[in-house]
Amino acid sequence: MTFTQQVKKELSILPINVKTSKSELSAIFRLNGIYHLGTAVGNTLEVQTQNPASARRTYQPFLRWQDFGFELLKYFRQRCR
Repeated sequence: MTFTQQVKKELSILPINVKTSKSELSAIFRLNGIYHLGTAVGNTLEVQTQNPASARRTYQPFLRWQDFGFELLKYFRQRCR
C-alpha cells in the first residue's frame, strides 16, 4: 500500500464533523473536481477519485444537504494485465 493510499484510508476513518464538512468538500472539489457551467443539462460538478473510501466520504455530506438534486454516477476502469 502506498503512502497516499494509507493517508486517504486514515482520513476516511475520521468522523465527519458537521461544522467542517463544507470546507472539506470544498477542498475535495478544488483538488479533484471539474465544474461545467451552462451545459445543455445545466450546471454540473464532476468529482473523480480512485479510492472508494474517499468517494463515500465525499458522498455522505450530500445526503445531509437535500437542498438540490444530484445524480451519482460510478465508472470503473478495468486494469489490463
